[in-house]
Amino acid sequence: MSSGEAKRMPLPGRAEALVEVIDNMASDPHRTQASALGPHSFIKKGNESHMQHRVSNVHFSSKNEEWATPEDFFDVINSEFGLLWDACATHENYKLPLYWTKNEDGLSTDWRGKRIWMNPPYGSVIGHWVKKAATGRAEVVVCLLPARTDTRWFHDHIYQNPHAEIRFIKGRIRFAGAAHSAPFPSMLVIFRNPSS
Repeated sequence: MSSGEAKRMPLPGRAEALVEVIDNMASDPHRTQASALGPHSFIKKGNESHMQHRVSNVHFSSKNEEWATPEDFFDVINSEFGLLWDACATHENYKLPLYWTKNEDGLSTDWRGKRIWMNPPYGSVIGHWVKKAATGRAEVVVCLLPARTDTRWFHDHIYQNPHAEIRFIKGRIRFAGAAHSAPFPSMLVIFRNPSS
């Protein structure tokens, strides 16, 4: 590994879990990859136009930007990291006693030295949030993000960042208040300040 490459295997078993997910998708006779929609999108055979429309409206639009973190999922994460701030909260869904809402604008606040949880809006502003997490000089920022590895924000601020750890989440998260699991895969990205 050259000095410019980031480590990609921080957790034991991660590769096996990813291989299992890929194998399950590839072996399912009722699904086929929809290359026009990208590598994460699948459509059922025989009903392609309906599924293409549904997938692209849900996965690629910003009609619903807020996906509230499930409490039990967050509790496991917080027990590992001891987070103190919720960067993208509402008064109804905050996970920590210290939090910023849209009105307080977490993007423009000082994150230096803080231990932050970030489940940002998933619309067009997500890249700004990921950049802030990567460059805001917090002690640690733990981010719940859609696993959109084809995006500019992923490559510019996560994949090429030697201080970012990526944990792909097996299966789909059922966000708080949702009737069904998310229509997209998710990942945790942990940014650690090397000087902390």
